[in-house]
Amino acid sequence: MNRLTRLSFLLIGLVGMAAMAVFGAIVYPLGNFSTMVDNYLQAQLWAVQTVAIVALVFFVLFALLFLIGLLARPKTRALYITTPVGNIRLTQNMIEQTIFHAVQEKNVLKQPQIYTRLKKSNRSVYTSIRGGLIPTSNVVDAASELQLHVEHQLKQLLQIERVRVEVRVDERQEETPSKNKNVPRVI
Repeated sequence: MNRLTRLSFLLIGLVGMAAMAVFGAIVYPLGNFSTMVDNYLQAQLWAVQTVAIVALVFFVLFALLFLIGLLARPKTRALYITTPVGNIRLTQNMIEQTIFHAVQEKNVLKQPQIYTRLKKSNRSVYTSIRGGLIPTSNVVDAASELQLHVEHQLKQLLQIERVRVEVRVDERQEETPSKNKNVPRVI
């Protein structure tokens, strides 16, 4: 977690704890603390307005969190294909492995990274393949050929009708030998 995120969490936590202490003192009698808060709020008009604004902000924040939790779609981790014999479950990991083997067959990308997103409603797969380029004569043709090959493999092997493949080719980065990588130690 970076410093800005930690600082924002600390500040939000402090403001939240202070606001909840004031709200608790207003609602539930806590001895001297409640009388002190009541006296201060009656004497200072801006303090009452500040408490009301903080309460409104917290209400909106928690209402947004509630709506996000209510309306967010769960991530699809498998597709189900219905056959006359029964249902077949295709997991996201199995689909990614199929894509990985199809990429390895073409041998165009170095260290491919595969990201897949499944849609359960229309049984479709979106995949993004990213990796470093192995030197070839024509990058565009090699990438489009890889894209067509992955689409064909998913349609033929897994019988998924709706497939969208995106290939992103990064710049080729030369490997630098590390100091400790398979170097014998001379004494």
